[in-house]
Amino acid sequence: MKRKIKGILFALCMVISMMAFTACSEKKEEAVSQTSLSAEEITSYNETASQLISQVTAFTDAEIEQYMAMEDAFTTSALTSWTGVKEELGTFKSIISQDVKSENNIITITSEAEFEKGNATVNVEIDLSQNALTGMDFSIEYPMSVLMGRAALNTVIGLGTVCLVLFFLTFLISLFKYIPGLERKFIGKEPETLPEPEVIMPQEALADKELLNDGELAAVIAAAIAASENISTDGFVVRSIKKSNRILRRT
Repeated sequence: MKRKIKGILFALCMVISMMAFTACSEKKEEAVSQTSLSAEEITSYNETASQLISQVTAFTDAEIEQYMAMEDAFTTSALTSWTGVKEELGTFKSIISQDVKSENNIITITSEAEFEKGNATVNVEIDLSQNALTGMDFSIEYPMSVLMGRAALNTVIGLGTVCLVLFFLTFLISLFKYIPGLERKFIGKEPETLPEPEVIMPQEALADKELLNDGELAAVIAAAIAASENISTDGFVVRSIKKSNRILRRT
C-alpha cells in the first residue's frame, strides 16, 4: 500500500513538474531575452528540483528496481546516479543552496544538498523545447581533509610499489652467481675446457733453436775440458760434437 502511495506521489510530482515547465516555456516564448529568468520561474524550477531530490532519495531498493524496469531514460539515469552514491551520503536532510541557469532552451538547476554523511551537488536538466526532464545526477562534495588523505594514500602506495620492485630486482640480480653451479648440477659434469692451441714454429726458428742449444753444449764441454786439464778455454776451440757409443772408463 505504501509503495502504491509513493508511486502515485511520484507520478503527481512528475505531472506538476511538466505543467510548470509548460507554463515557463510559454512565458519564455513571450519574453524578448531567452537567457533571462524571472523570480517566479527561478522559484518554480528550484521547487521542482527540491521535490525531485526528496522523492528520488526516499526510494527503497525494491522501488528503485521497479522504476528502473520502466526503462525511462530520465528515471534510469537519475536512479542509477543516486544508487552509486547512496551508501556514502545516507539520508537526505535539506537543500542548502540552489542556482538556476538557462542556455539554448536548456534549464540547469544546481542544488547543494545536505545528507546524513555529507554534502552533494545535484544537477537537474530540463529541455524546454521538449518540456521534459532530460538529466539528473548526484556528485559527492568531499572535504579537503578527505581529498588530502586520499592524495597521501596514493603517494604512499606509489612509493611502496616502486621500492618493492627495486628490492625484487636487487634480489633477482644477486641470484645470478648461482647460475653456473645450477648449470653444472643439471648437466652432470664439469664444463669442457678447450685444449690450448699448439704453437707450430717455422723450420728456420727450429734450426736457430738447435744451433743455440749446440753452442751452449760446446761451451759447457769446453769449460769441463779446461777445468780437467787446468788450462784456459782460450787455448782450444770445440768445433763439433758427435755422439759416441764407447763407454769411457776411468783408470
